[in-house]
Amino acid sequence: MKPDFDWRSENDLLFDEEVDNRQRRSGRKFSKWWLLSLAFLSVIIVAWVLVRQVKQVVVETASLTENEVVQSLRLLLEAQESGDLELFSSFISGRDSLWAENQLLLMEARLLIDRDQFGLTLLPQTDLEETIVTVSPDLNEAVLEQAFSYRVNGASSDLDAVDLRQIFVFRMGQDRWLLSPPKKSFWGSEEREIGRYITVVYPERDQEISQLLAADLEGTVAAACSILSGFCSDKLPITIQFTTNVESLYRNERPNRDLLNGWPIVLPTLSLFGRPTDDVGYRVIYRLFSELVVRDLFDQQARYACCSKPGFHDALSDVQLVQMGIMGLETEFTGSIDLHQISELWQRDADGRVLSLNEIEEISVFINGIVEGLRLKEISEIQQKLGQTEDFWVWLEEVNEQFPLGN
Repeated sequence: MKPDFDWRSENDLLFDEEVDNRQRRSGRKFSKWWLLSLAFLSVIIVAWVLVRQVKQVVVETASLTENEVVQSLRLLLEAQESGDLELFSSFISGRDSLWAENQLLLMEARLLIDRDQFGLTLLPQTDLEETIVTVSPDLNEAVLEQAFSYRVNGASSDLDAVDLRQIFVFRMGQDRWLLSPPKKSFWGSEEREIGRYITVVYPERDQEISQLLAADLEGTVAAACSILSGFCSDKLPITIQFTTNVESLYRNERPNRDLLNGWPIVLPTLSLFGRPTDDVGYRVIYRLFSELVVRDLFDQQARYACCSKPGFHDALSDVQLVQMGIMGLETEFTGSIDLHQISELWQRDADGRVLSLNEIEEISVFINGIVEGLRLKEISEIQQKLGQTEDFWVWLEEVNEQFPLGN
């Protein structure tokens, strides 16, 4: 047989070599891209693992921080309850001496979270629940929001309790979280709402709720001014200042201002006092602040009667507040009225003697009997006569002549 003969030309051989070379080069390229892809995927996986680990560390650190901040607040409240001034002081920042001094005053008066001076009684707290803690990125500052429950003194059934969410700022000290004064930027700029009768000044942080209160309080003051003969006018604007000063939480006593000379009514801003958590809570706050504002108006209208005979003056103010719907009607006293006893209480009240709750109740029943069936303006006139008359029997005769009291 003849041997096999390869009919491929030299060009064919060269072509086959080029094909082989291209295949080998293509294989090398595939291998190179596969390795690069594998390396890139490895980098992504490692980065994902690292990010996940970092996030886990951050979450655990933040959780630990939140627990430590809550524990600091718990210890502050326990120190206030037990009267342990040393323990309380150890959790208070000293960067602002005046602020720290006010915190100690609140602690001594047990008013850190209590609001008895505003007519709210703190209810027993089982534990610090529904706590919101916001930690700064550098983990050196934390804002704690905590709701506390209160019973409203003398309120009607639909407003007998309220939850208020208070805000506390903590900063990291050498070895613990310290209750600290908020920075100026925390509150924001000072804003104001100007109405016909009142101007309301408030921090930017509480803008939304302050604007709502400003509108509602404007209506309340307008109603009060309608019964205060000539006291309110467009030339006498009343300023209500919602302040960030802690001092406003415990210095809420009369007489501490003079509206006739332009002094403002100073109230704690809601983030300091406690923000209502629902509509019922807002109505409670609105009524409380309305009562404070209108009482100040009555005090100024009656001038010095509020201070010379506070028991009788407050009883007349209460009647007007009830008629205006700001205060609820409390349980009526069923005992008999002895005018000679009332006369003695008048003198004791004028002498600045402290009256018991029963004596104050006797005065209230007597006043309710006098003003029964009278209009608000008439009650206001009776109230003004308190400061003009020193003798109880003379005052009673003048009132009877102008507004016959009957038998």
